[in-house]
Amino acid sequence: MLEFFSAISQPRHIGKSKLQIWEKTPGGEEVPIESDDGFSRSYPAWSPDGTQLAYRRMRVPGNENEIVIWSSQNRKEELALDGKDYDVYGWWPDGSRLLVSRWN
Repeated sequence: MLEFFSAISQPRHIGKSKLQIWEKTPGGEEVPIESDDGFSRSYPAWSPDGTQLAYRRMRVPGNENEIVIWSSQNRKEELALDGKDYDVYGWWPDGSRLLVSRWN
């Protein structure tokens, strides 16, 4: 099992128009959370227990986005909120809910 206590995630530009979230492992290796699948990923927020990462996923080109939760256990994304104009700002302290905003 991968532990995230010393890991970080950071957005990086890929190509001309995509942001990607990279995981920096305790050993210093940088690995993309997901790679070239046509989505830009941004606004990451770790769950309080460090096992899940919520972020905005947006199809590029375009501006349709959704909020997904990535699990460090199975390294897969799960759709949490479908729609457009959402950003992730954080988690409830107990990890039961996400704090998101919607802009017009």
